[in-house]
Amino acid sequence: MQRDALLALLENAIAQVNATLAPEKQISAAPGTVLTGAESQLDSLTLTTLFFEIEARASAETGASIDLFGAPFLLDPDHSLTVNDLAFWLSEQLAA
Repeated sequence: MQRDALLALLENAIAQVNATLAPEKQISAAPGTVLTGAESQLDSLTLTTLFFEIEARASAETGASIDLFGAPFLLDPDHSLTVNDLAFWLSEQLAA
């Protein structure tokens, strides 16, 4: 899957989650937006919902099974994950 398509997938997943959030809680789809780590503004429910949405969209669009909840970046509390980082990680998983 091309990088632009992955970023579009992430933007669409974020838009879907944002539709359920109050305006002040909405997530920016900008590549530098921090999703996990100390700088993240997301609560655990929003992050979980976003990850489920991304997994579902990735599966629907590629037929591949993606497990964001088993990803190594979630095991490191000092690691910050951005939208751009997630797009890169997804591209590696889908290429494997």
